[in-house]
Amino acid sequence: MKETKNETATYAQMGMAALLPGMVHMLDVLQRHVDEFRRELDQLQNGASVKLTNRAARAKSKQAKGWSDDPAERSAEMRRRMQVRLAKKATHPRDPNHPGHEEWSKKVSAASKSRWKKMTVAQRKARLDAMAAGKLHDVKKAVA
Repeated sequence: MKETKNETATYAQMGMAALLPGMVHMLDVLQRHVDEFRRELDQLQNGASVKLTNRAARAKSKQAKGWSDDPAERSAEMRRRMQVRLAKKATHPRDPNHPGHEEWSKKVSAASKSRWKKMTVAQRKARLDAMAAGKLHDVKKAVA
């Protein structure tokens, strides 16, 4: 199948239209770099010190966060941070890792026993039936 001049022109137009946005973007990037280069040259010629470039500022901020470039040091830092997080996690005495868990557990157990002692036989039966119904209801939910 032979292409006509019209088809070739159409393909050329499509190719140019596809390349144009990228070329415009590159011109903008290059112009920004030329402008930055001229500013730095002007500062150097006028005796002013050059401020940190973006790359140097990023490297400095990365070091300030406590992360090293050494994989072993990064691993050790991650383990340390995880230990700190786990230590902070046990904030409620119901957590078995909490230092006051034993005392809290005894106190809750005593309160529960006293509450059950105060109930009548009918109240206890109603409470136990409600608890069993709730468990049965939860089991039905899980199966469905």
